Amino acid sequence: QAIRSALVDVGRLAGAVLVAPDSSGQVIRIQIKQPKMLTRTPFFNNSLGSPASCVAACAVAVVSGQAAYIVEENIEGALIRLAIATSRED
Repeated sequence: QAIRSALVDVGRLAGAVLVAPDSSGQVIRIQIKQPKMLTRTPFFNNSLGSPASCVAACAVAVVSGQAAYIVEENIEGALIRLAIATSRED
């Protein structure tokens, strides 16, 4: 719910979001449909992911209370598929 709220309702950075936790419980798979903002800046994308993916990872970190990082991101036209992993901070 937090990811959809951040990306669709409040941020208006995407048209729709589908979230599915992985069976391990430490990876969250997300599909972001119709992202409203994409950047072609390699430094930004390689460091933080696309803007919508970056916001999704931040939402996961806040809700889970754990460090979150993008382990996979594929942008295919109007669809972003990503996987976000979480791990406890030491």
